[in-house]
Amino acid sequence: MWSSHTGTPGIQYYYPLVLDAVGRGQLTLERAVDAAAYRPAQKFGLDGVKGQLSVGYDADIVIADMNAPWTISNSDVLSKTGWTPYDGRSINARIEATFLRGEPIYLDGKVVGTAGQGRMAVAQRAGQN
Repeated sequence: MWSSHTGTPGIQYYYPLVLDAVGRGQLTLERAVDAAAYRPAQKFGLDGVKGQLSVGYDADIVIADMNAPWTISNSDVLSKTGWTPYDGRSINARIEATFLRGEPIYLDGKVVGTAGQGRMAVAQRAGQN
């Protein structure tokens, strides 16, 4: 039991799968942004710091190509599990880049962030110290 992973591996495919659902008309882009950015920030007490692109907020940005067909494959999994339940699923949205506080951490299929680049998010309201 101690050597088994917990949960389902596949978080790296969350945005592409949600954006694919947008492209298929199963979800609006506004609902996708709400579910992936605004609501989580709000639930974790980080509204005012994260969850939207506004002055005073962290510049956490995902850039996606909504018309880039590809197939999810176990060979592309970045987690230590090495597999995903989405293996073989064809989708049309591809993440091109991810920025954390304005700094690139993922570009053209490669993690470019460095260890220690992250930091603990602290709840605060925009405009307050």
